[in-house]
Amino acid sequence: MASLNTKEVNNVEGWLNSHFCVSAVAYLVFCQLGINNDKKRKLESFLIDKIEDLDEVPYWWTSRDYAISFLVLACCINMNKKIFNLCCNELNKKSNPVKYGAHNIFYVALCLLSRIKSKHIFNYDNLPDKLLSEILLNAQLENGSWRGNYSMRIPSPDILDPEKQIYGWKKDNKGTNIVLQDFNGVFTSVVSFVALENYKSSLNGR
Repeated sequence: MASLNTKEVNNVEGWLNSHFCVSAVAYLVFCQLGINNDKKRKLESFLIDKIEDLDEVPYWWTSRDYAISFLVLACCINMNKKIFNLCCNELNKKSNPVKYGAHNIFYVALCLLSRIKSKHIFNYDNLPDKLLSEILLNAQLENGSWRGNYSMRIPSPDILDPEKQIYGWKKDNKGTNIVLQDFNGVFTSVVSFVALENYKSSLNGR
């Protein structure tokens, strides 16, 4: 709690609440482990409500693409057709990937990876894949890595709905109501590398 830069934290309800982004990654784990039970079915209902609400933004991340991409990857392992089609249709609507990808390479990589992993099931327009891969390659640094983006955010622990309760995020590495830069570009570099490797394999028919 020292990173909060405050001596008094009386309410952490916001942090402990149910979140779209955390639930999406949890769903991926459920699918990876082959878990099919009542808890998973309740989670699916929760996720469908969040996906259908286009104003829903992940609590800990700055874009829906984080949750949407992980849900696509989950459904490629253990299919839920409603979740899959809702998410893939949303990915397919990104008709201008150059403009879309200009500001955040991390989300570009997640989008490309989830599209490549699911293209054998969902009929995407193939053109954005090439453009997304070019965005990643053009952003790669000389040492082979990618610069970190401001993708993760830290609301104050008592905030339940950041979109309605926070009117100004600041870029920082300490405190709350901040947007954090990906430290040394670790998240961005890993996802970008994996996305490009999968894109290369898809071109080779693997």
